[in-house]
Amino acid sequence: MGGAASQRRQRVGVVLFLLVGLATALVVAHEREPDRWFAGLAAGGRPSPADNPLRDGFVVAPTDCSLPVFAENAAALPSYYEALTTCLDAVWRPVLRAAGLPAERPALVAAAPPPGRCARPDPRSASAWYCGANRTMYLPPDRLMVGTGNPDVHLGVVAHEYGHHVQLLAGVMDAVWANAELRPAGPELAVEESRRLELQATCLAGLFLGAVAGHGSVSRELAERAVHNLGHGEAATTHGGVRSQTFWAERGYTWPTTAACDTWTARPDEVSYR
Repeated sequence: MGGAASQRRQRVGVVLFLLVGLATALVVAHEREPDRWFAGLAAGGRPSPADNPLRDGFVVAPTDCSLPVFAENAAALPSYYEALTTCLDAVWRPVLRAAGLPAERPALVAAAPPPGRCARPDPRSASAWYCGANRTMYLPPDRLMVGTGNPDVHLGVVAHEYGHHVQLLAGVMDAVWANAELRPAGPELAVEESRRLELQATCLAGLFLGAVAGHGSVSRELAERAVHNLGHGEAATTHGGVRSQTFWAERGYTWPTTAACDTWTARPDEVSYR
C-alpha cells in the first residue's frame, strides 16, 4: 500500500502546448498535500480546482519591466529569461501576497529536465517544461530558438509556464491531481480538465502581458503580438482550439483581475478544442 501511494504521488502529467509552430511541452508534476485538499472527502466531498483564491478577483497592477535587448542566439537567452522571470515576480508577488499565498519565485534551468519525477516527453516535440515537483521552469535555449527568434513568442511561452507556477501556489494543481486520484475520470473528462488548466495558464499569461504593456521594455505592440501568439497556438484537445485560446489570452490581457481567469466555471463552449 505504501509503495503504491508513493508511486501515485510521483505521477507526472504531460500536456502539450503548441504556439505558432513552436512545440512547447509543459510538464506538470507535483506531490499531494494531504491536509490541504482531502479534508471532508470521507463525507462525500471532492476537491475542486474552482475552489482557489484566484477567483476572488485580485488586481494585477501595471508594472515596469526591464529586459535586456533580445538577441537571436541561444547563448543570450538565459539572461533574457532570468530578467523576464524577475518581471513576472514583480507582477505576481503582490497578487499572491494579497491572496494569502506564498510569493515564491520558481527556479529556472536553461536545460531540459533530467528523467525522473519530471520525466521528459517526446524530445522531438518538447521545447520547454514546468515541473511542479521541484517548482522549476526548464527553458533549454537550443530548443526554444528552433522555429522562432521573435521575442513576443518567448514572452508568451515563459509567461504561460509561470502561469502554471501560479496555479501550483494557488492549489489548483493539487485539486486537479487529487481529482484524478480520487474519482477516476473517463478520458473525455480528464482531457477537458487539462484544457481548463492550460487555458487558465494562458489567461494568467495574458494578465501579465496586460500589466507590463507600455511599461519599461515591453511596448504595447510587443505585448499585443505576444497575446496574439498565445491565442493562435495549434489547436489541441488538451489545450483548446484557437477560438478558446484567443478568448482566454485576450480576456486576461483586457481584464486586470485574477477573476477573469476562472476557466473552471466557464461554459463548455468557452473551453472547447473545436
